[in-house]
Amino acid sequence: MRRVFFFALLASVLLSGCGKDDEVSFTGPTFNPPEGLYNNMISLSQALYIEAGDFDPGFAAQWLEPVFETALSEISRFLLICQEKTWNDEEQQWEFEFYDGEDHIIGIIAPMTDYYLAEWYTNTGAPGEYQSRIEYNPQSYQGRLTTTNMPQVRIEFAAALNGDGMYILSIFENNTDPFFRYAKMYYLFSGQDIRLHVSSQYPASYSSVSDFMLNSPGLFGNVPLSWDDWKDLAVLPYYAVSLIAGDLSVTLYPAETE
Repeated sequence: MRRVFFFALLASVLLSGCGKDDEVSFTGPTFNPPEGLYNNMISLSQALYIEAGDFDPGFAAQWLEPVFETALSEISRFLLICQEKTWNDEEQQWEFEFYDGEDHIIGIIAPMTDYYLAEWYTNTGAPGEYQSRIEYNPQSYQGRLTTTNMPQVRIEFAAALNGDGMYILSIFENNTDPFFRYAKMYYLFSGQDIRLHVSSQYPASYSSVSDFMLNSPGLFGNVPLSWDDWKDLAVLPYYAVSLIAGDLSVTLYPAETE
């Protein structure tokens, strides 16, 4: 199940609406995925994880899953929050408080000038409470997620300006792991063309997710013109992954030598 987690969850996020009258929604005017996208992405993810081992036996678990799993779990949580929210006319914002299993979740979704702000606290009992924050513009289909008080995750996403694909930037910092990992991804909405660059760690000059984001261009309000304009990680080593029309390749840069 873990092998299909990323694309299964991503597809479920992209196919889901969010809330009353779709005021806050993951289906914007620049992105209207076909009904078959979910099954298509499941098939592609299975091919990716099965075949990636032929190129690098540790690639799937070691490099791809940790970068995306926690961030996309939070976006999935946000979709659940949208189902639970109620409008506070006095405060002019949505509010919610509910339990998801043992997790107690409380927060708000507030209309801002040019985006919606969703902010919530999750009390897990053990190890404790952490805060999540999403900024989302449904008109331009751009969003970003930041979480705190837990292994640090940052994810940003934006539709391509030509309307045929989507960019994703995802960063993962594990407090028990000496390395930071991040990835840049692009795929066509048809699900037939997936390109991904995954780095094992930040450049040496960056010591944290916040430091990296302050000094590196993101996606929110800065949509690249093309994959070539945006794919450079400016750090070595990294994996370049391509799945085009079912043809998978995984290349490590720089190549390891004996």
